[in-house]
Amino acid sequence: MRAHWAFALLALAGCGDDSAAMMPDLSMQAAADLAMPAIPDMAVQRGPLTVPLHFEPDGLWWDAATQKLYLANDGGNQIVTWDDSGHIAVAALLPLVNSSGGLGQLVKLADGTIVVTRFGFGVNGGIVVVKPDGSSAVVAGLDPKRRRVGLAVGADGATLYETYFSNGATAGTHVGAVAQLSITGTAAETDVITGLQKPVGVIALGGQLYVSDQDQGVVFKQAIGTPGTGASFATAPGCDLLAAGPSGALLSGGKTGVVYRIAGDGTVTDADSGLRATRGVAYDADHKRLFFAEPDGAFVPDAGEQAALHIIPIDN
Repeated sequence: MRAHWAFALLALAGCGDDSAAMMPDLSMQAAADLAMPAIPDMAVQRGPLTVPLHFEPDGLWWDAATQKLYLANDGGNQIVTWDDSGHIAVAALLPLVNSSGGLGQLVKLADGTIVVTRFGFGVNGGIVVVKPDGSSAVVAGLDPKRRRVGLAVGADGATLYETYFSNGATAGTHVGAVAQLSITGTAAETDVITGLQKPVGVIALGGQLYVSDQDQGVVFKQAIGTPGTGASFATAPGCDLLAAGPSGALLSGGKTGVVYRIAGDGTVTDADSGLRATRGVAYDADHKRLFFAEPDGAFVPDAGEQAALHIIPIDN
């Protein structure tokens, strides 16, 4: 049985996978709008715990240095933080788009810069960079028709990899790839894993790139520095965003209402189940706990279901 914390957050319009949503004008919203009174006891919340949210969470990133969880507010065009006091606040407001936006995975670089993908629904796809001072900008020069979701940072703390896909020639099909991403100087994307359908999550781990293809329900792997089509590593229907877990495992959200744990030999088990579609995942190795995002079923705030952040313990 999970405990629950309720937070009175702003109700913000969200967006799901391929369905566009109206974007609210948040240009005048102050960061304090989502701030909640801190709970004096800063005990680590290992769970099981459910934190109800009134926004649509997508990518997650646990920052051990600051002991904060970063969340991409999918429909709200924001980066939000959560900590063990129960404090939720807006860390950054992102540049507004004219119509469809939607955020995916985010990563935090060694210098404190946050990079996040913008899905864009084939119109406004892109990469947004948030500087340590909170200012943000869209990376210029990238193809806005690419639907970008996954994002990973290499072992050097600087090299970036992204997933993207486009609609295929036949309705309901997709064509995608994993690209190495350069955001310094002239922006560039260089494909390193090709032949994919709907790649969603990507992670760099142990000299390998792992990518979850949601259409195929397969996690592929490819040696870093050796471009190719990837080798099948694990079968995980509806696999979503990825994170590194304990003992060399991968963790993945799942469109089928599970959170997958994928061992180093490719064996797949459920870390949690009986959920709606789950998205972002993050692992706190210091406290051996897993965070994962569960948007509401309609991917629209206040649609009769409650979006949530979940925390569960994972000891090994």
